[in-house]
Amino acid sequence: MLKILRIAAAISQVTYTESSDLLENNRRFHKLLTTGVEVEYILNEEIVNLIVGSGV
Repeated sequence: MLKILRIAAAISQVTYTESSDLLENNRRFHKLLTTGVEVEYILNEEIVNLIVGSGV
């Protein structure tokens, strides 16, 4: 279940567009592809930060 929540959080970040500028959105998307998507979740009452899908 936890893996599904991490994937859903990553998908949410990748599909969110911050701007109406296509070039700016493409640059942001490329950065996510190459550096990964930071996902934050709570496990056993502690906040956990994780990088999902880093291309490195």
